Amino acid sequence: MTTDLRPRWGYAAAKAAIEHLVAGLFFEFGIPTWIVRPFNMAGPRQSPATGLVLPVFVHAALKGEPLIVHDDGEQRRAFLHVADAAEGLLLVMQSRSLHGRPVNLGGSEPVQIGNLAKMVVDAAKTNAPIVMKPSNAVYGDRFAVTYDRVPDTNLLTTVTGWRAVRSTRQTILDCIEHMRIERVTA
Repeated sequence: MTTDLRPRWGYAAAKAAIEHLVAGLFFEFGIPTWIVRPFNMAGPRQSPATGLVLPVFVHAALKGEPLIVHDDGEQRRAFLHVADAAEGLLLVMQSRSLHGRPVNLGGSEPVQIGNLAKMVVDAAKTNAPIVMKPSNAVYGDRFAVTYDRVPDTNLLTTVTGWRAVRSTRQTILDCIEHMRIERVTA
């Protein structure tokens, strides 16, 4: 077996190591801890400078600039409105039965990134072009593409009753509204 040493996997391995340390604090020492795995949280006040796909797309669309979609655009993500994320986090912290256990916190509506770009352009009512680019042309040959980032939130739902209530479309609209207001007042 060979170890994939590309940067994306180092990030994933570091997160897994932290999860083990946090779980150890609970199981070995009884310290109340929670392990939350957030997936693609999005919403108002996110900056395109972070490189997160939704604010980057919204910023480009509002400026009429190209929305860059990597590879074939078929990578799937489930976006979670920040307000739904906050509600989920509060419920996790109130649940003793989730101490020391990894809990996925994310949306339940998978969308392909190419379709997300189209949704943003439509919602922004702009003619910004959508441009496909190979990810290695942007990030180099060592970049590892992940195709599906859709969380299984059954544990969180079963234990707390939590469900995301805001759609991807609503999340996009909230991002657009915030960026439009920010541009007017800036």
